[in-house]
Amino acid sequence: MRLKELIINNLYRYGIGVQHIFNEEDDKTLISGINNDEPGCDSNGSGKSSIPNIVFWTIFGNSFTENFQKENTDEIVRRGEENGSAKLTLSNGKNTMVIYRGKGKKASHNFLELKYNDNNINVTTPTKTQEELLRLLNISPALKPKDIITDFLNTTYFSTATVKGFIAKETKSKERFEIIERFLSLKTYSMASDLAKERKKETLNKIEGTLEEIANKENELSKHNEEEYKRSIESINEEIKKSELQIESIQKDINSEKERNDLSIKIQNLESQIKSKKSATESHYKTLKSTYDQNSASINQLKIDLQKYNDLNKKILEINPKFEQAKKSVNDLTKRKEEVNNKIIDTAKKESQSSIEIKNIKSQVANHLKCPTCNSSLMIHNNVLENIDIDMLTNLLVEKEKVIQDIYN
Repeated sequence: MRLKELIINNLYRYGIGVQHIFNEEDDKTLISGINNDEPGCDSNGSGKSSIPNIVFWTIFGNSFTENFQKENTDEIVRRGEENGSAKLTLSNGKNTMVIYRGKGKKASHNFLELKYNDNNINVTTPTKTQEELLRLLNISPALKPKDIITDFLNTTYFSTATVKGFIAKETKSKERFEIIERFLSLKTYSMASDLAKERKKETLNKIEGTLEEIANKENELSKHNEEEYKRSIESINEEIKKSELQIESIQKDINSEKERNDLSIKIQNLESQIKSKKSATESHYKTLKSTYDQNSASINQLKIDLQKYNDLNKKILEINPKFEQAKKSVNDLTKRKEEVNNKIIDTAKKESQSSIEIKNIKSQVANHLKCPTCNSSLMIHNNVLENIDIDMLTNLLVEKEKVIQDIYN
């Protein structure tokens, strides 16, 4: 992982939103500065050391920083401010890590947030999150804070004073080598070399005892015949073979340990991918579940509507024969009504005609005259006095009235 971006908010002498962009392709970054407040101080006090200090604090937190700077971490926050924070982005071209850490007087100001490839890696407590952070950076939990601080100092700080001391005539080769060793963190290799020398010395001590034993055996062999010498040689060869087998077994164990370490890293990466896929799958499942619930409700309503439709259709099928019968009855009644209306019209015509005839007959009966001589009934018709048969008219009137009475009965 290499530095990509650092955003500082109210830490040391920096204000809010101070951004530093690092070139990911460079192996090393030179930090320089000018003290504009006190020009005579050159770059002293320009805030150069604050940047690696903030980087160290953002990665390792308060406990490491107190050992690193020998100061209370409250002094990190800019003077006059209640809280400060820093966001550090690291990348190796394939994976990206964002560390966001805060410090302040209130509990809410003290936090640690961690993202790896846009996935939140925050766990139960800040301590656990810190452990996960060191694991992702491949920093062994077995390392002591002192070792981590020493490595950081050796690979980070190379001041102007150190440069001047390096090129000074008074500086000896041994001192220059120590400066280079500190800058390139070669002290680690010197320590490894010293350790190898100690192991070599221990091995030689063991070998010296073995060589002495071999010499004694050779003296003894010189005293024995050739057959005994051969048997001894064979015995030694067998022991050599056993030793070679043991060495081979140990080498396999070493290779297995390396494979386990590689496998462990792969497992960690797979676990991270699985967590990401699990989160995406759970989100997709919730969406599908919501859609399923909505569709289920719609299907249940459609089933209810379909049942109502089937019940209504069944009732229609039951009512349809009755409707057809009623329709036929209505048609019959309509025909019957027409027949009755026709009879009523005919009857009305007959009644009207009979009424006129009755009126005429009553008029004739009421307006007839008696002849004083013959006592016969007379009636003026067309200005002519004619005889009329009153009895015949009376009977005709009775017949007509009966006709009308029969009509209404």
